[in-house]
Amino acid sequence: MSEQSNISVDHFFDPSSKDFIHDPVPTLERLSAEFPIARFEAWQAWLVTGHQNIISCLLDRRLSTDFNLWEFAPAKKPFEEMDAFEKLMNNNLFFLDRKNHLRLRKLALPAFSPRIMEKMKERFTILVKERFDEIGTPESFNFGAEIAEIVPTQAIASLVGIPRDKFPIFDSLAYGVVRGINPMLTPEERQEAIKGVPEGLDLLNELIDERRANPGDDFLSTLILAEDEGSKLSNLEMCALVGAVLGAGSDTAVDLHSYLIKNLLQHPEQHHALMADETLVQGAISETLRYESSGKTGLARYAS
Repeated sequence: MSEQSNISVDHFFDPSSKDFIHDPVPTLERLSAEFPIARFEAWQAWLVTGHQNIISCLLDRRLSTDFNLWEFAPAKKPFEEMDAFEKLMNNNLFFLDRKNHLRLRKLALPAFSPRIMEKMKERFTILVKERFDEIGTPESFNFGAEIAEIVPTQAIASLVGIPRDKFPIFDSLAYGVVRGINPMLTPEERQEAIKGVPEGLDLLNELIDERRANPGDDFLSTLILAEDEGSKLSNLEMCALVGAVLGAGSDTAVDLHSYLIKNLLQHPEQHHALMADETLVQGAISETLRYESSGKTGLARYAS
């Protein structure tokens, strides 16, 4: 290990600061140029930057997203002692070892087929139109609060088949899933964030049981009917997949909507170009996701 990599970057790297959240690029550029591999004591972790360094880490089978495989990980809680949030995270797609990750992805793939997604697109269109009808035609409104923070979770609720009157319960589950994995939270803050998870999981389990008894042509039914070499998804694994969709989908979409509107307002010529040519929309979305990523730091890897 080089002498440079023994240097701590705690004196200037603060991922919770407003400056970093607003614009992480200057800090990340400094890390990459001066401290490509450096110790960050606040997380008791090593920060790795630079394309080739990161590719090497991602391809190294000795590094895993599964915290429990870490050589210094505390003993894993027995399943019966885990709370609802811990059970959900124990099956979360983002943190599983490679074998189980691939198994769940393979079983879940049919639920994201073009046919089902096309049906969902129709529902999402109705959902967005209804949201704008509720807002009406005020002179101005808060796009972040009225659209970006509401529509993505409601869209996923619609995908899963949550009844409209149960959307608030599902919204609390989404908040707990997205907020609860934040490593910067205190234990008290985490408990407050995840307090809606048990009720949300109860709702999902009820819906899964209903679909098991009366399967249809929808997302959950497809997950239930999926089978690979005798392997099927359990209720908890299906709940965890919904949690993964919430983590990867709702939070990402909240930031995407807000950042896209912000950038179009800051660059009116690009706004005019989009209005004149709808084929440019997908490119604008992809570029916003690339440059204005909601995740300012990568997912942790653990040495196993």
